[in-house]
Amino acid sequence: MRRYTVTLTKEERDYLNSVVLPTGTEYQRVVAHVLLLVDCSQPERQLDVKIAESVGIAQRTVLRIKQRCVEKGMHFALGRTNGQHLNYPDPAKVALAQQLREEGKKPMEICTTLAISRPTLYRWFRDAKEG
Repeated sequence: MRRYTVTLTKEERDYLNSVVLPTGTEYQRVVAHVLLLVDCSQPERQLDVKIAESVGIAQRTVLRIKQRCVEKGMHFALGRTNGQHLNYPDPAKVALAQQLREEGKKPMEICTTLAISRPTLYRWFRDAKEG
């Protein structure tokens, strides 16, 4: 089993303590509590089993929260996925797609080059236009 080491900055700890714990949803409060307990920079760090028991969740949930925090960031860990696979595009791939588009490549050629589907490509272009 992989180990995920969560290290929060002072600003992240302050955000969790001052914003999320008092005003967040129940899920966000649980996640914030777990993140504060697993933070490696704090001396009161506990084992996942103890954290799960104290918060009232499964040990696997603690591991998933740590994984999301390490791989995607604290704000991603605070949000629910509702069983969906949230896949944020790689900015380098989006930039390459935009460059190929400006060079006059057809959408299907861009999709083949980047190994993505046409709907994904169109979503990237739509999001770039809106943002």
